[in-house]
Amino acid sequence: MVDWLMKELISVCSYSDINEDRTCTKSVRINGRLYDKHGVDCATTAVALLYKVYDPSIKLNKYAVLIGIARQNPYDTVLNKEIGEEIAMENAMMNPVMQVEFPDEVDEQTLYNLMYSYILGLPTQFVKTRQEIDEEGKDLSNYNRNIRDDEYLSYYNDFKNIFFD
Repeated sequence: MVDWLMKELISVCSYSDINEDRTCTKSVRINGRLYDKHGVDCATTAVALLYKVYDPSIKLNKYAVLIGIARQNPYDTVLNKEIGEEIAMENAMMNPVMQVEFPDEVDEQTLYNLMYSYILGLPTQFVKTRQEIDEEGKDLSNYNRNIRDDEYLSYYNDFKNIFFD
């Protein structure tokens, strides 16, 4: 039994698919017919915390990895990698999706492979389109959507008039 009260953080490693091509296809059944649905998968960020922990049962140190995941809300389109890493770090500490113990210290490539494999196995969840959100009766202003509204244009025009007149 590992003594989690006496742990030492060795390294922190993160992986995110935010900057990768996440377009994908999945089969959906509508009215008994099978269709291919095309879309963009929600971005996922993982953080692995490598700890050196003492195991009193064998009187040796072990190495334990806790992995946390942060997933994009399907209604949001604007992504922030730093926020994803922060949420994944919190989840690794509070509610890890994976805990692996090793007898020896592991390298970052092994941690990367663990995170990548876990993210690859997650079910596909598409980012919602504006039409899907409207059909669900949700308000777009409640979500982090990339919308060029009149407020932005008026700010830009005011800024332009100050400096370029």
